[in-house]
Amino acid sequence: MRLEDQAVPGPPRDYVGYGRQRPRVVWPDEARVAVNLVVNYEEGSEYSMPAGDGRNEGLAEINYVMPSEFRDLAAESVYEYGSRTGIWRLLSLFEEYDIKSTFFACAVALERNPEVGTWVREAGHEPCSHGWRWTEHWLLDREEERARILAAIGAIEKTCGERPRGWYCRYGPSVNTRELLVEEGGFVYDADAYNDDLPYFVNVNDTRHLVVPYSFTYNDGRYVLAQGYASPTDFFDHCKRALDEYRREGAAGAPKMMSIGLHARWAGQAARTSGLREFIEYGLAQGDVWFARRLDIANWWLEHHEDFALARARRASPAMSRRERWRTRFAAPKWRSLAGATVAQVGLSFLEQGVPSLVPFLKRDLGLSSAVAGLYGTGINLGRSLAGPLSSRPVERLGERRAILVGCWTAGALAIAASLTQPAPLVLFLLILSGTAQTVAILAGINAVTTWFASGTRGIAMGVRQTAVPVGGLLAAAILPFVALTLGWRQALLIAGGVSLATAALGVAIYRDHPAARVQQHEGLRAAIPIVLRDRWLRRAIAIGVVLAGGQYAVVAYIQLFLVEDLDTSASFAAAVLVVTQAFAIVGRLTWGVVSDVTFGGSRREVLALILSIAALAALGMAFLPHALLWLVFPLAGALGFSAVSAPGMFLVQVSDLSPRELGAAPMGIAIGFIQGATFLVPPLFGLLDDVSGSFRASWFGLAALFAVTIPIALSVRTRPGSRRTDSSA
Repeated sequence: MRLEDQAVPGPPRDYVGYGRQRPRVVWPDEARVAVNLVVNYEEGSEYSMPAGDGRNEGLAEINYVMPSEFRDLAAESVYEYGSRTGIWRLLSLFEEYDIKSTFFACAVALERNPEVGTWVREAGHEPCSHGWRWTEHWLLDREEERARILAAIGAIEKTCGERPRGWYCRYGPSVNTRELLVEEGGFVYDADAYNDDLPYFVNVNDTRHLVVPYSFTYNDGRYVLAQGYASPTDFFDHCKRALDEYRREGAAGAPKMMSIGLHARWAGQAARTSGLREFIEYGLAQGDVWFARRLDIANWWLEHHEDFALARARRASPAMSRRERWRTRFAAPKWRSLAGATVAQVGLSFLEQGVPSLVPFLKRDLGLSSAVAGLYGTGINLGRSLAGPLSSRPVERLGERRAILVGCWTAGALAIAASLTQPAPLVLFLLILSGTAQTVAILAGINAVTTWFASGTRGIAMGVRQTAVPVGGLLAAAILPFVALTLGWRQALLIAGGVSLATAALGVAIYRDHPAARVQQHEGLRAAIPIVLRDRWLRRAIAIGVVLAGGQYAVVAYIQLFLVEDLDTSASFAAAVLVVTQAFAIVGRLTWGVVSDVTFGGSRREVLALILSIAALAALGMAFLPHALLWLVFPLAGALGFSAVSAPGMFLVQVSDLSPRELGAAPMGIAIGFIQGATFLVPPLFGLLDDVSGSFRASWFGLAALFAVTIPIALSVRTRPGSRRTDSSA
């Protein structure tokens, strides 16, 4: 005999889950257990006579419900205690211990006490939708449920300042709930399950969806339910025992997560809050417990689950060969997509770095002064700087693949238009516009890396993509001046634009958007700017990027002039030194990613500090380089290429690591705006020091000092657990 489940509405049952070989999870800071404190904020949204429900709510303080023909003022006042007093006691407790929690919040409850939503936003807690009201979703038809989901999103966004990224129904969902959440497209996870101690993925209409299971076991509802807690001591003992067991499992190599459910009307009572306080103090004292918001746990799982799966495969098959392990880690689709993004970037860099090589021809043909001619060489970068913060919106609306195509083609078309334009000011204007379009494609390419690659391989992947910059620059330096000499700068610029069009077409033909990626509406630039500027780690990461990007452009722009004017070398010798600089930059972009991911386990700060140290020493060597030891310029130039000129990929990865997922591409766009702006600040200052002192040696010394003072900043940056924003591939 065999029992088969019948075909019924809703998701299929799963009796196996992860099975015997549990994922070898690694939480932030190698915590042995992740603990999520959940405040179910329902007070004001429950059933009541004043709300027009024709019935009273149960689950108050005692197991008694008045008949529906009478209004239960006692039950109403118990709920009011939660919203008037209990919630503030809990929030004060969290603030005292700097604990960030998740609010399973009913939209109507927040609307009736909007100050709670304000505190949730200001304190950094997570608003997770608990429905429009605290009512049963399984009683709703599909259209009514869809309407209530949308109403809840809008109301919570209004009261908390951000939309909910998670969802949890009263008790349980309907057979349609999960499909409707995926259809809406803005949810990172739902908690409508009680079947595991770890997050897991489900397939919903061919879309991968994350479930972060909840628990009724560690829940203050047991204060009012049969066979529950008689006192706060019971609550503490129950939760402590669970935590100890979870920690033992974590020490044995199988960390889990623990959900503790709280309600303002119950846990917000003074005696019960004392039991929660004891548990928080106990957990913090262990030193290996990660108190996290549910969204943080979800984001961590999205980013790292691939590494967990690999560890699980190793345990399941100890004989797995090294080749098979690398094949598992470096799955073909992600590397194919990386190749596509890299090819498209080669064309962009060919155009961006090719324009400066045409400046002498533009100056002669258009009758420009040296100062004005310099603007044509940096016009594209000016456009990039101006468009950086604004570029996140088209990337999020179009998705990475289409944004790469649109950005590259627009940039190339504008360059072609500039080559066919006669008035000099209009040529400059079109080049600036080309730079703004390039920013969209660049940000999409960076997002492609952070979407496909988890932190364990992201540094390597970004290094591979960033090699496209010097490769494009080398090709442009070898081809475009020769074309300009023989055919004219207009034809050379026409070719540069055409290359951007061609490589974009080839790149997007290779590239594929991540199968789990969905175009989502994030918080937007207006909301992101103050968050980024207030975040000390992101501020420091951007400052590091500003210094290294400015140094990169100063080195590339002035190293030849330094050799010709200060050391009396030939132009061909100086050009050879620049080639060495760019060649070592290619090597550096690949090397630093491997060092970051393999040697330092995905940490960026040590690598950036090392890059800054090498760059500072190399720049100092340039400042004191004697004529008699001119050959030393080659290792010094190589060191600058290997460090400062190769650094962009590493600080871009750090910005990505630190950026909150819910802000989407906006933080990276803001960072690109600042970093591109540095290309207009540092190189002119480098040249100004030469003008004032009469030698580039002072300029090199100043650059060395700038690199050196940034080293402590690089070492001070810490990655916040759970803040990383990327999906990794399955």
